Amino acid sequence: MHPNLLRIKTLLAPQREKLLNHPIYEHIKTPIHVRNFMTQHVFAVWDFMSLLKSLQHRFCGCEVPWRPEKQYPLAVRLINEIVLAEESDVGPTGQFLSHYEMYRMAMVQAGASTKEIDMLILGVEANKDLNEILDSRKFPSHICSFVRNTFESIHQSNLEELAAIFLFGREDLIPDLFRGLINQLNQDQSNRYELFEYYLQRHIEIDDEQHGPMGEELLCLLCGVDERKWDAAGRAAKSTLESRLQLWDGILESLAAV
Repeated sequence: MHPNLLRIKTLLAPQREKLLNHPIYEHIKTPIHVRNFMTQHVFAVWDFMSLLKSLQHRFCGCEVPWRPEKQYPLAVRLINEIVLAEESDVGPTGQFLSHYEMYRMAMVQAGASTKEIDMLILGVEANKDLNEILDSRKFPSHICSFVRNTFESIHQSNLEELAAIFLFGREDLIPDLFRGLINQLNQDQSNRYELFEYYLQRHIEIDDEQHGPMGEELLCLLCGVDERKWDAAGRAAKSTLESRLQLWDGILESLAAV
């Protein structure tokens, strides 16, 4: 492993430990807890796609006429491979769909309300300002803070910071977080979670084996031997883990109130 990657992982160890041992997993015990969790966590599933597409836009571009990427051709390959799986993965019955759509299907099967996330999507499709959508719907503050943090990163971060947020806040973290959820769901043998477990297992599989290593390769490519870039990447990664902790704390508080 690249020594600077190891250094960032060491820096993030306290926040990562808090997330992996968060009491939220112990509180997901009943169907109503699972549904409550899903109605909130789906916002993180959705904004992840915007984070990924922002990286694709920066490296691959969507302009017409098309222009070749001359500086980071390897990054184009890595990002496009990740987008392929996240935006058009193989679903449980062999169909192609995004992980967001897969998650929403799992919500419907579990009986979780999709009303709030559907309203957000409708607002986005109507070209409304994201802050206006969040304010008008009066979403829980921890959800608004998490989503706003993601989009601030998208709009304000440089490439290595955004790649670090993507790697350490999502691809490197999610498999271990989702294992905690799988352990809880496995205590209930009901098939109401069949799609949810498929989604979780799919993320564990591709993030662990493919997207995590790709994210590490991308960050090493962008930072190279520039210590200032590595330092900036570390700070951005730490900030995004703190944002996830606040989201987990907020969801936990809502579960405790059920």
